Order: sequence, then C-alpha cells, then structure tokens
Amino acid sequence: MGNLHLEELEELKINGSGIATGGMYKNVKLNGSGKINGDIECQDMKISGSGKVKGNIKAENIKTSGSSLLEGDVEAEYIESNGSSEITGDVKCGAVSINGSSAFRQDITCEKIEVNGTSKIGGELSGGKIRVNGSMKVAEGCEGEEVIVKGSIQVGGLLNADFIDLKLGFHSNVKEIGGEKINIKKYSSLNLFKRLWDVIVQRNYHLEADVIEGDVIHLEATKAKLVRGKDIIISEKCEIDTVEYTDSIDIHPNSVVREKVHV
Repeated sequence: MGNLHLEELEELKINGSGIATGGMYKNVKLNGSGKINGDIECQDMKISGSGKVKGNIKAENIKTSGSSLLEGDVEAEYIESNGSSEITGDVKCGAVSINGSSAFRQDITCEKIEVNGTSKIGGELSGGKIRVNGSMKVAEGCEGEEVIVKGSIQVGGLLNADFIDLKLGFHSNVKEIGGEKINIKKYSSLNLFKRLWDVIVQRNYHLEADVIEGDVIHLEATKAKLVRGKDIIISEKCEIDTVEYTDSIDIHPNSVVREKVHV
C-alpha cells in the first residue's frame, strides 16, 4: 500500500454514533457505533466497538476490536481482528491475525493467516502459512504452503498444501485433502482436567474426508473413503474404506481398513 501517498491527508475520527462519507484519509478511527458510507482509502484504520463501513477499503493496516461489520472488498497489508468481525466481500492482504470470532463471506487471499478463536470464510482461502488455534470453517477450497491446525477445521472443497498438520481437538470435516506430507492426529492437551473430562464423557474427536492423497501420510482418528500415497501409516481409531499405496503401509490393529491395494 506504499503507493497511496496519504501522508498529507486529513484524519477521520468518529466518536459515538456519527456518520461520514467515504474518501481518502491518512488514518481512520471509529470509536463506538460510527458508520462510513462509501469507499475508503487510508493508511491505518482502527475500529473499536460496533463500527460499520459500507464500501470497499484499501489500507495498510486494519485493526478491529468489538463487533465491526465491513460491507465490501478489503485490501490491506495487515488485518487484526480482536472480538467479532464480519467482512462481506473479497479480502486480499499480507497477513491476518484473528483473536475471537470473524466471518468472511467471500474469498480471502493472504500470505499468512493466524486464527486464535473462530473464523468462517464463505468463499475460498488462499494463503502461504495458515495457522489455526481454535476452529476455522471454509465453505469452498483452502490452499496454502503449509496448514497447521490445533482444534478443528471444516473445508467444503479441497484442502491442499505442501505440509498439513492437523491436531484434532474437536470433530473436523474436509471434503478432500492433498499434499506432500500429511499428519492427522488427536490433540493431547497438557491440561490434566481437560484430558480427564474427555475420558469421562468419552469424546471421540475425529476427522472425516472423502479422499486423502499425498506422498507421506500419517493418520489417526480419521474416517475416509480413499487414502492414496507412497508411505502410509494408519494409527489408532481410523476407519478407511480403501488404501492405495506404492511403497509402504503400516496399519494399527485398532483401526479398520476394508481394502488395501498395492499399486
């Protein structure tokens, strides 16, 4: 965003329930329930409270805390959401940090996304490094260089990355998974109380997928129709209809593989 040249522009500040029109500003601050109607171009945007922007946004940095609503496309170098935020348009950015609950109704493209809480994406997610501590739901496909999840993930299409590491703390569901190295295991909490509680209530977290395909695959607590790869390890609590492997396979006695094919 360095080409905006907004250093000499005015600041836009709304405290309370004021309303402003869009335009070009140096910095934008909404405190309370302020509203902006129209497209906005600025260096930094900060929203505290229940601020709303009805228009497209171009900014270097966007930080929200509270329950913001951005009704339009968003382009930024960095987006940080603390609390509850919703973006109804496409998102293009360098990095996204989510602490709380966020919803993106359309596509999101970024170099890095970190989720600590809950995130819902109504379109596709394309990123470099994707890290989730909590839960993330992607309506369509999810693609990145690496995807690391501790908690749960829901993907309605293909989850594709060079390296995929899913530590299941809750039930997860992915239509298809593809990558070079794929690890899916149950998350072992360091919290003794949580571990005892999971045993008492007999929580059986697992991942469900139609197809899992990669070079090196290590699965635990996974239900899938087809698993295809070179070197495959099927650990405990798996239920697989068909496994196709080219080099090696290891199946735990507490797992079920209905058909095993060496190709």
